[in-house]
Order: sequence, then structure tokens, then C-alpha cells
Amino acid sequence: MKLYFAIFLLICGSFIPGYGLMQGYAGEKKSEPPAGGGGEENASLTYTVTDTGQDRCYGNGKEIAYPKPGKDYYGQDAQYRINEPKYRDNKDGTVTDLNTGLIWQKTPDFKKRNQDDAEKYCENLKLAGKDDWRLPSIKELFSIADFRGNMHTRTPYIDTKVFDFKYPKSSEGERGRPGQRNMDAQYASSTRYLGITMGRDKSAFGFNFADGRIKSYPLHATRYVRAVRGNPEYGKNRFKDNGDGTITDRATGLVWQKADSGKAMNWKDALAYAGKLKLAGRDDWRLPSVKELQSIVDYSKAPDATDAGKRAPAINPVFKLTKKESWFWSGTTHIENQFAYYVCFGQAFSARKRAGRQINAHGAGAVRSDPKEGDPKRWPDGLGPQADEIRIFNYVRCVRGGKVTLRSEGPPVKKGETTRRPPRGDDSKPGSRFINRLDKDGDGRVSKDEFDGPKRRFPRLDRNNDGYIDSDEAPTGPPGRRGERRREPPRGRPPTRSPDENSLQVITVGTGGPSFNPDRCGPSAMIKYRGNYILVDMGEGTANHISKASINFKSIAAFCFTHHHRDHNADAMSIFPQAWSREIVRPVIGPKGTKDLVSFLRKFYKDDLKYRLENRGSSFEELPQPKVHELPLEKPLTIAGMKITVVEVPHTIKTFAFRFEANNRSIVISGDLTYSENLIKLAKDADILVIDSGGIIYEGDNPDKIRRAGRGGRAGSRKGRKKHRAHSTVNEVARMAAEANVKKLVLTHFGPGKVDEAATLELIRAVYKGEVVFAEDMQTHK
Repeated sequence: MKLYFAIFLLICGSFIPGYGLMQGYAGEKKSEPPAGGGGEENASLTYTVTDTGQDRCYGNGKEIAYPKPGKDYYGQDAQYRINEPKYRDNKDGTVTDLNTGLIWQKTPDFKKRNQDDAEKYCENLKLAGKDDWRLPSIKELFSIADFRGNMHTRTPYIDTKVFDFKYPKSSEGERGRPGQRNMDAQYASSTRYLGITMGRDKSAFGFNFADGRIKSYPLHATRYVRAVRGNPEYGKNRFKDNGDGTITDRATGLVWQKADSGKAMNWKDALAYAGKLKLAGRDDWRLPSVKELQSIVDYSKAPDATDAGKRAPAINPVFKLTKKESWFWSGTTHIENQFAYYVCFGQAFSARKRAGRQINAHGAGAVRSDPKEGDPKRWPDGLGPQADEIRIFNYVRCVRGGKVTLRSEGPPVKKGETTRRPPRGDDSKPGSRFINRLDKDGDGRVSKDEFDGPKRRFPRLDRNNDGYIDSDEAPTGPPGRRGERRREPPRGRPPTRSPDENSLQVITVGTGGPSFNPDRCGPSAMIKYRGNYILVDMGEGTANHISKASINFKSIAAFCFTHHHRDHNADAMSIFPQAWSREIVRPVIGPKGTKDLVSFLRKFYKDDLKYRLENRGSSFEELPQPKVHELPLEKPLTIAGMKITVVEVPHTIKTFAFRFEANNRSIVISGDLTYSENLIKLAKDADILVIDSGGIIYEGDNPDKIRRAGRGGRAGSRKGRKKHRAHSTVNEVARMAAEANVKKLVLTHFGPGKVDEAATLELIRAVYKGEVVFAEDMQTHK
């Protein structure tokens, strides 16, 4: 009799409600139909929505005991149990989900692939004797998410007793910048977004099993892959309008409120709204879990779809929306940051704007989290790497039904173990702008994995050695990719500038000359005033010195060139592309040829810049053109509070000297030159004159050279070589400094070898009586 019944099922199974799900995995050993969800009509379910796994309740910033009816925070996810996850390890490299009927690859190969390669991998996969594997849809992928995850405790958002999972190892990219972070555990789905994300990307949705979010990622970006097979009906809704203000999904067994709450509210009020709702003669409505809410997303629509026929909010039109771009609260807490999850049925906006419009960062259908309460105005710059917009006030669509059980109490509260105070927004402390930019998980701090600067900088900023940078430790102002030197002042005291910060200073970045020098970098100087810098010349090694000093490119207000000899502009090929790739575009000042140099570098590095800008969520096309001022200037410029005056000086090619003035101080950079009346006028009464000293005396120089250094002429000329007046002698340097009455003379532009300071000073002192400094690389002069 059992045999006849089995044959009958094989023949008729696809026509019998409840057994149709077995088609996708017929022949699997110990296969069984998925458990029913118990809908309003008690029909067989093709789309069972599983429980999130949460069994603890949370308030605003901490775990709490299960709230009682009518009390704050009552009715959240943990208090309802529905279709608890049930898996079976088939011992053949696969796992069957006994709720959904989906069969999963147990162990991925942990290789990252772009969208096309991910789809091909699954299509070609042969596992457990089957070859009908596919890349899961985002709804299928979301079904195995476990929302007990917590990145702070390295608890992934998947049941690791059933599925194999690895955090990616953090790796360092070029110049010490983090490459892959261990939070980057995004898995690909087959669900492509119909619109455009980050202003220019075709993308596909993925779920990050390290941080618990659904976002849409560029098709060219790589993600991990976990293949699936079975139940081809999973994720397909079957809505029915009941004519009483409710909608039944016959695929899931859930009954939904047709109209939304009509107004946005914070999370606590959303829970209260659901608890008080009476609709269609029922009062057992609840705030849906994040899995329940995501189940009604319609990924075949998008408000910004490129196909106008598919342009609509990501929800079936049977539902009513107060606003097309609305986001909806779930009852699920994002444990690691103490926010609550919401689902975007409109675009998942960034706080950033492009061409006057907000950027759709992650696509309609994304799942993110918001602070549970507070003022959105405290978050003008958003949160995280893509500056996710923070709303706090979201809409509500209640749900009821399903095979649900109400829990009256939960496990003992773990005080302080997994909860952290949620961040309050970027106006609470100046350093919070740094936090909000890099804080991907939203816990109000920056971990080592989130830190976007050199490894050596992290322990310097983490002053209490707790493994995190908080707003009291963070640099003030926006963070840079290389870190900041400025730090937040002690708590309770307003930020103040040191006297040095208000004083105009110069850093001799590089003090070498045209010959390669193992002890000195090529010619370069930085004028510093109130935390801003102006870079003058870019000899070999300039970029390396700036990096070692952790000077943030964002703090560089302008770039200047005295002239275009190779030893003065060689590192432009590194510095300009680095700045532009970080969307840092500053004015450039230099002699004729500067426009050509800037234009060439933009064209030459176009592909490199496109790649790096796209990784930042920007684009090459929208990168502004730098403002180039070719010398001479018609009138002085003022940049970052510094007045800039320029004059031409004699050299082998067009060369200009710069004078910088601020706060009653002045600094002059001479460039390469011979004796110059123009320089004397420019440097009149300057506090510091940084001057080319190409005719300096070195130990071991012969007497004839030393004599030439004491008068006019090229100190280093040799018999039989045509003389080109390129650099000042020591005597000429001293005369210009004396006639200009400068307070301090800083000598630079040295060649290889050891400078004979005593012999040089003897010649200078015969003419100039002020302070003399033989500059070193990265030396600050005040």
C-alpha cells in the first residue's frame, strides 16, 4: 500500500497543494515538504517567511526585559515567534531548509566574483549529484539570515552550526590603505536593481552576513556566492485585496494593512501604533519583523527605473503609500548599533547630493537601520561610507496572521555584553564628523577595521587603548583617507587653537636639488596656517613625506609651482591623481605650462581615476576641473586666509617667487634663481626667506670653488663647460637677505654630500646678520 501511495505522489505531486514544493528537490534523501505557515485561509504556503532568530528585547540603547502590553517597546520582533528556522544537513555538501524547501550549498568556495561570474558559477555548479543550482534571489538569500548577528562580537548573521562561514581577512591596499575589511562579507543575489545607484552604477542586491544589511552593489564589484536550488516559487507573492482595508498574501499566509500609518514616527511610537491598531475586526496587529516586511518588496519596480514602464515604488500597487519615497519600520533591532531595521520601498538615499539631487545609494528594496529616536537634523552628513540618510521618522504598515506564537518572557538580560549606546549624530562633538564618516556599523565609534588610514595612526588616536576611536579621540573636521593630525580637545572644553596653529609657518618638505640624493627629498615646501596648507613645488619624494607626516590631503588649500624643472614637479604625477581620486580638487598656481600639466595628468590617469572614484561612490565625469592660475598674476590672491603675491625671478626658464602673508607674518619662497632685485622687493621685511642655495659650499670643495662662492658667478662651473647662470652664490644669497632685511634665512636646494656649514656661515655673516638655518627635510620653521 505504501508503494502505491508513493507512486501516486510521484505522478500527481505537482497538482496536490502542499506537495508541489517537493518538485524542486524530488529525489533528495529524507526530503520532506516544508512546514506550512498557517495563513488566513490555511492554504499551503509557497513562500514561508522564517523567524529572524531574535529572542531578546531592546530599548533605545540597551537590552531590556520583555515589555508588558501597553508599555514602551512592547510588541517588538523577539516577542513573536513564527516559523522558527529548521535545517537538515544532508551530509553531501548541502543543507535543506525544512521551512522554505530551499536547498543550499553548505560551504562556499569563499572566492569573490562579479555579478556575471557569480551567475555563471552557479549555473555550472555540480554538487550532490545535481546541476540545477542557481544564484539565489535576494528574498531567498534573506531567508537564511539570522538577526542575532553582531559585528562587535564577531557573530555573523547566519547560523554557523548549519552553514560554513568565514570572515574575510583584512588586507592592506596601496599605500597602506585598507583593502578588504573583515566586515566585507557581502553575498551576491540574482536580483538586479532596475534603477541607478550612486549616480551611475548598474547594480544588483546582496546581503552582508557580517553586518546584516541589504544593499545594491555595482555589477563589476565582487561578492561571495552561496548557491541554491529547489522551490522555484519562493519569493513570489500572491496578494488578495480582502475589501476591508487588509491584504492577504496567500503565498506567505500573512495579512497586511492596506494603507500605511499616514504619518512618519519614531520606533517607539511605531510599536505603540501597531499595538493599538484595530482593523477589519481584529486587534492582533503587530509591527512586522524585518523578514516579514522585506517579503512584500516588489523588486520588479523602482522609482528611478531606467524603463519608464517599471518606474514605481518597490511594492505592489494593491498597497497604498502616503509618500512614494517612504521607508517603513520593522520590529527588529539591529543589535550591534542599537538602531532598528527599516525597509526602503522608495530609494535608499544618501545624505550626499549630486547636481542638486540626493544620491540613491543602495536602491529601493534595500534594508538598513535608523536610530530609534532623536532629531534627524543632528545627522546632516548621514552615516557610514555612503553617508546613508538618517530619517528616524519612518512609516508603519502592520501585519497579522501566520503561524505565530506570542512570547511572554525571554532569556535573562545580558547587561552590557552586546549593547552599545547608539550614536547621536555629528553635532554632539566636533570629532563626530570623523566618526559618522567611517562608522559603518553605526555604533558611534571607529574600529580598526573601519579605520581608513595608515595602521600606525590608529593606536595614536586610540588614546584609551580600548580598540576604538570615539568622538573624544577623533580628529576634528571631516576625516581624510590618510588620517588627521589634529585631535579633539579633552571633554568639556571647547576646541581651541594653539598659538602655533594661528601662526604662519613653513615646512621644508624637501631640501634636495636635481641630483638624486639619498639623504634629501626633491625641492618642496608647505606653508601652514590655521590647519591649512599650501604646497609649493613637488620634487621627488614629496608625496612620501606628506604621507609619513599624516597630513590630510583635504587640508591642502592650493598647489603652487615656482617653475617646471623636473626636480620641482616630479611628484605631481602622484600627488594630483591621489588628491583627485579622493574628490579633492584645489586651485593650482604656476608659470605657463601649468594648465598643460594638469590637463595631461587628468587625461593620462582618466581610467585610474574612474576606477577609484567609482569605489568612493562618485564618478570621473562629475569631478570638477581644477582652477589653474598661470603666472604672472594680475593681482594678489587670497586662499585659506593667506595672501599670495608673486614676482618673476631670473633662472634658466620662467620662474616665480611667492610671498605668503597672514596674521602679521610673511614667508617668501624664492624658487631657483640668481641675484634678483625683484626678490629683494618681494621679501622686504619678511619673517622668513626660504631660498635656493645651489651655490652652497660642501666639505672637500677646492679653494677656487670656495672663492667663487664668495662672489658672483656659478659656484660649481668647471673649466671647459659653458656657464649658465642658474643659482645664486652664497654671497648673492646673503646680499639679497640683507637688502630685504629678512628676519630668518632658511637655506635649501642642497646636492649630495655634506654641507660645510662653518665655511658657508663665514661668508654669509660677512654680509647678513640675521638668523641662518640649514634646512632639513620636514623641518618646521616659525
